[in-house]
Amino acid sequence: MNKNGRKKTGIAKSLFEVICALGQKRKFRKISASEFFEMTRTKKDITIIDCRDKEDYAEGHIDGAINIPYQIFMKNWQKATKTKIVVTVCYLGIYGRAAAQKIARSGNHTAYTVIGGMQAVDKLNQ
Repeated sequence: MNKNGRKKTGIAKSLFEVICALGQKRKFRKISASEFFEMTRTKKDITIIDCRDKEDYAEGHIDGAINIPYQIFMKNWQKATKTKIVVTVCYLGIYGRAAAQKIARSGNHTAYTVIGGMQAVDKLNQ
């Protein structure tokens, strides 16, 4: 259950996708929160995808990030990746990593994920 008391669905499927993504060969790059902020200052065409649920996104998110909860993203990721550079972020970096792997497998995008997810981003912003 999430912090609002609602049952999360498809957890077994999500964990399976994460495990499968970890075993894939095509690479994505893991970046620190400070590298991420530097990237957003120096590069123009970046898509930032926040894989958290809409409630957590509403409580605070990165400016310009697109909120696509992980389960939805994994089904419709092609529609979300409009730029060559895509950065994923989630709670702690686990779902973001699986999402970045999915993007990297396409071969059409350069994919990054933020190590430590929003927890690392928030800590850097304090």
